[in-house]
Amino acid sequence: MEILALQCDALYGRGVSPAANAVGGAKRGPRKGGVDKEQILAAAREEFALHDYKGTTMRSVARRAGCDAKLIHYYFGSKDELFAEAISQVMESLQIAQWWISQAEEGGGGGAQVLRQLLNFVETNESGPAYVAMVRALSSEERVRQMFLDRITLRVALPTFTSLGLDQVPVRMNLITIQLLGLISVRYIMKFEPLASMSRDEVAALVGPTLDRYMSPDLFAQP
Repeated sequence: MEILALQCDALYGRGVSPAANAVGGAKRGPRKGGVDKEQILAAAREEFALHDYKGTTMRSVARRAGCDAKLIHYYFGSKDELFAEAISQVMESLQIAQWWISQAEEGGGGGAQVLRQLLNFVETNESGPAYVAMVRALSSEERVRQMFLDRITLRVALPTFTSLGLDQVPVRMNLITIQLLGLISVRYIMKFEPLASMSRDEVAALVGPTLDRYMSPDLFAQP
């Protein structure tokens, strides 16, 4: 037992194993000065951007993050979970829910603002290329795609729709996802013209009203 405790101390810090933490409550992260979850997620986004989903391994992420691959398994469990969390975190960071709610409270549609926020991120943020690469992987990795949708529904869609008093959450979420991921694919991956060369404001103005329609309380009203 003493040897096991020393091994856990070397890997996780403070001599407390993940199993012991699970018994006592929340998991304890690595000791101060070690690699944390945010650093691992940043390294993962870089790896996925460079090597796509299939070409990225837990070991390659660990090398880039400067930690043992066991630490990544400790935090995320699998490459699927790591990927889903990495791309979901990007979507959360855009604060789409807050944008839509604030616009609705002011009496206007938030679709164009949300799109402008997303396009600005992709084209100006250092994590933009990684996000595009991860969107590309979603089209071919069914398990990861479902994990991503589950996370976004729980963390972004439900708070937004609940605050706005909207029904039919799964359908609305599917429709909005088609628009956002489809736009990213056509503009940045397949690079269809003229959409690929249009300004961000032009794209937001054209597609934004469609998103607003999906957020309308009357979307499912009978004609």
